[in-house]
Amino acid sequence: MPPLIRNWKSGRSAALVAAALTLTTCVSRTSAVIPTRPGKSPTSSSTPSASPSPSASPTPSPFTCAGYAPPSIAPEGNLPSPRRSAAFIYDKATDQTILFGGDAGQSAGEIPNDTWIWNGPAWSQTHPATAPPCWRSGTTSAFDDATGQVVLFGGQGPPQVLGPSYPGWFKADTWTWNGTNWSLRDTHTIPGERSWGAMAFLPGTERLVMFGGFGASNSSLGDTWLWDGQDWGQLWFTEPTPPSRSGATLAYDGHRLILFGGLHISSGPTPAGTPLNGTWAFDGTHWQQLHPPSSAPARSGAGLLQQGPNGVVIIGGFSETAQVGTYYNDMWRWDGSNWARLPVSMPGPANR
Repeated sequence: MPPLIRNWKSGRSAALVAAALTLTTCVSRTSAVIPTRPGKSPTSSSTPSASPSPSASPTPSPFTCAGYAPPSIAPEGNLPSPRRSAAFIYDKATDQTILFGGDAGQSAGEIPNDTWIWNGPAWSQTHPATAPPCWRSGTTSAFDDATGQVVLFGGQGPPQVLGPSYPGWFKADTWTWNGTNWSLRDTHTIPGERSWGAMAFLPGTERLVMFGGFGASNSSLGDTWLWDGQDWGQLWFTEPTPPSRSGATLAYDGHRLILFGGLHISSGPTPAGTPLNGTWAFDGTHWQQLHPPSSAPARSGAGLLQQGPNGVVIIGGFSETAQVGTYYNDMWRWDGSNWARLPVSMPGPANR
């Protein structure tokens, strides 16, 4: 894997998915039609629709860990072991935050697949009957308001020392968390394998939206997928869509989903390895590039602190230009039309 990608992956990120409320449709152009969510009544005859992707895998990838024996990583007392690139999702149904997986040193093959719960004052490890296998990091995950469950897709691992050609390195399986246990979902349509995608719930469509990620061929992805609680469907567009990227932030601002930043890895009009700072909006039917007067510097892997009617707040992230890496400790708020830096930062130096 190129040094640029290795360095990018070394950055820390955490995402807390907060409340999402109502959607206001801002633009009338339609690119696709989203079918009614299973078990729901149609809300409008013009509700947009998704169609299955011909590029989707017909069968799951070989999510096998055969031949790989992960080392035992003991908790540090009542705390999770040190790690990066873990799934960190707020479970609104239980008012707790779920920590799953991550990696703790890929050269040593240390990838935990344990599940921890943060209830505000303390951590506690839970031991579900089933859990996503293969010790993965960089999963794409979010809370599904329509079903009241956490949804986790894909990820990567076993460890980097075994290489991306190792079976099960990139994954495309879908798991849900109901507060006590993980369940593997048997979906008819399967998006392509990926890690570091962006995912958020869009209330007006009652769907989770997944965009982009880091693909199995070491390239950025720029596809848009919807999860309806039972299956995936891909949206196709006639108008421009965001450039492919991984490690972007996707959040609901009270009206639509806002996509910010990420790292473009593929070659093309945008050079490979370019950190991005463009802002895009998705209203359930199409993408629209926004041009706010000010913006945060380009970055990937930013943490999400808030989303909803009061705006979107992101924190930190990582950027690399001319092989010089910068870790940010700043905070930015999106108010619906512009980014503004907040007068607070995380402790510690910005560059480290």
